[in-house]
Amino acid sequence: MTFKVEYSAGFGNFSQNHMGFGPTIYVEEIIDYKSEKDYFDFVDFFLKYSKKDDTFFQIKLLENRELNEVEKLSKKKYLMLRDAMCEWAKNNTQDEDIELEKNYYQGD
Repeated sequence: MTFKVEYSAGFGNFSQNHMGFGPTIYVEEIIDYKSEKDYFDFVDFFLKYSKKDDTFFQIKLLENRELNEVEKLSKKKYLMLRDAMCEWAKNNTQDEDIELEKNYYQGD
């Protein structure tokens, strides 16, 4: 099945970006996510699109319907996993570990 999904992700905390303004968002996009399952699996999506240094990650399913019971359970698991992984990244990622900043080139 194909699902229309909006997601955003970011990295960093107060020591790694604009003091006091939270994470730097590096991606915000709407995609058509293909899955072999007959329901949207939030955990699979998160594991596929997140990075180890993400301190922010948000998924929004853009379908005009209620989540079924399997999707509700999947979302609950995703939220617990996301919170734990983002907290780990806040506490364990150093400035030099941030993927985007390592490879970022401004062109000047």
